[in-house]
Amino acid sequence: APVHRLEARHNHLQQLSQQTMSPAEDEAVHQQLVTLGTELRQARRERAVEDAFNRYLPNPIDDARATRIATLAHDVLTTQPAWIIDHIRHLHNNHQLTTTDPVELATRIITTAAHHDLHGQLPAGWPALPAAAVELVQPGIEVG
Repeated sequence: APVHRLEARHNHLQQLSQQTMSPAEDEAVHQQLVTLGTELRQARRERAVEDAFNRYLPNPIDDARATRIATLAHDVLTTQPAWIIDHIRHLHNNHQLTTTDPVELATRIITTAAHHDLHGQLPAGWPALPAAAVELVQPGIEVG
């Protein structure tokens, strides 16, 4: 909109400059045209940069997707459906629970919830999907 206003003003001044005016009026219009031309070029450059980089900004679809992911994550981690309990039990029974990274486990659960939400079923192989292990560092004792 700033470019359009400047263009409209520039066009108006050009029309004025084509009319018969006194030398002082002609000079004043000319100076305004020069100043306005500079402002118009700057506004067009800024608009071109904005247009080029606007595709990097989140759009309503991205916002809706992020909201849905946050909702799914909250719901699944607070309601703990049976399939989560089955997975935790599977990890425990296979002695993997204490070596499973909690962040990776939460990510796996949220990803599975998204899959379930999208497809109406759990991914194939659930709950036996492998979980990433955490390397536990055993404290060493030096005898000197």
